[in-house]
Amino acid sequence: MRGFTLIELLVALVIVSIALFYVLPKTLNFYVKTDKNLNKLDKAILLAKKIAVASGEAQGICGEKGSDTLFVEDQKFELKSEIFDVKVNENYVDGLQYCFYVYPQGVMDRVILKLSNGENLISKPLLLRFSIAK
Repeated sequence: MRGFTLIELLVALVIVSIALFYVLPKTLNFYVKTDKNLNKLDKAILLAKKIAVASGEAQGICGEKGSDTLFVEDQKFELKSEIFDVKVNENYVDGLQYCFYVYPQGVMDRVILKLSNGENLISKPLLLRFSIAK
């Protein structure tokens, strides 16, 4: 009788599984591009959360309309596009300067940042993240 034994099939399955475990994530990362604006915002939010938890007080992430720079205390985070309009907690921000806050409880204000490239970055307050909407 010709065929494969159970041991041969298991060895082949283990080899294929190991190959997929190492090759597949690297292949997917090649095709998935991360957005630099989201990366910078994530870093700013993480720093603000760290400061808010340590101090027990809300920490602001601030900027100026028409600029691509956000500030958390004295550290600055430069986006790849300028922010030309900001909505915080359902209200458009009057004036040039704005701030939205990260709280020690691990939440942040509801924010929409309108960028010069046509994208809108929308916060997910409970996740401390932003997503892109066009």
